[in-house]
Amino acid sequence: MRVEGVSAAAAPTGLSATVNGSQVALSWNAVTGANQYRVERSPDGTTWNALTTVAGSITRFTDSQGLTCGRTYSYRVLALNAAGPSAPSNVATAEFPACADIQGLNEAFTATTTPAGWSVQNNVPGDGWRFDDPANRKSILRDTDNFAIVERLIGSNQAIDTELRTPPLNLAGRPAVSLSFRTFFFISSGNAVADVDVSSDGGTSWTNVWRATQTKNSNPLRTITVDLTATAGNRNNVIVRFRLSSETSSSLWIVDDVRIESQAPPATPTNLSAALDAGGGDQADLDGRRNPQF
Repeated sequence: MRVEGVSAAAAPTGLSATVNGSQVALSWNAVTGANQYRVERSPDGTTWNALTTVAGSITRFTDSQGLTCGRTYSYRVLALNAAGPSAPSNVATAEFPACADIQGLNEAFTATTTPAGWSVQNNVPGDGWRFDDPANRKSILRDTDNFAIVERLIGSNQAIDTELRTPPLNLAGRPAVSLSFRTFFFISSGNAVADVDVSSDGGTSWTNVWRATQTKNSNPLRTITVDLTATAGNRNNVIVRFRLSSETSSSLWIVDDVRIESQAPPATPTNLSAALDAGGGDQADLDGRRNPQF
């Protein structure tokens, strides 16, 4: 009896990396004989760390962990089989723009596609956030404005876990931050969780700031306001996500008019001067304004 040896698979080719909001979408060409693929990332093109391993039938991956605006990341993929890893693929790079230095964000979802800088991440196969109102829910709400919507239909046996993420925001130097949004959340059966979470490290860790596990609907949509000072104030890589997760429920979540407002401290007063007046009292002059009680 002769035992045939197994040769290592060829190196994957055609790796590409595309920045999509706060994520990087990777894709590559399939390799004959690959049982799995290992995806690696490097912050400097020299030191490589494994991100994940996917099945040999999968030739794409979305990276959403710990990515920082203003930095460039390198990626490579190795094919795996019984003989071990292949040589690495070509290196693909993804360059994130500098964090948006903004005083606020205002998104009304007027278009029927994902807004610029925003991203949708589906953590399980199936439907996710959409912007084209596929079931014409405007007619139920008697609302002509567009919105973001995710819906798990009655009778569906498919779980849902989908995230709508804002662009990364630079709120350094802005200690006071608030979030407001309009919402319609409805559960007809089963259990579902609607979460609003905040990350200040590019999506590596998250803090929950609002949650709904029961129907919270109104017509017109209910307005929610959340103080984000403790989770986003003075931070430079802030992402807010709207996440719906459900194993069995029939549920609907609409989000609209997302606003993130921040405020910097007042500027330091300048040109302070003091002098004695004719009566011997103190007078202070600050940028031309006098305070007789100084």
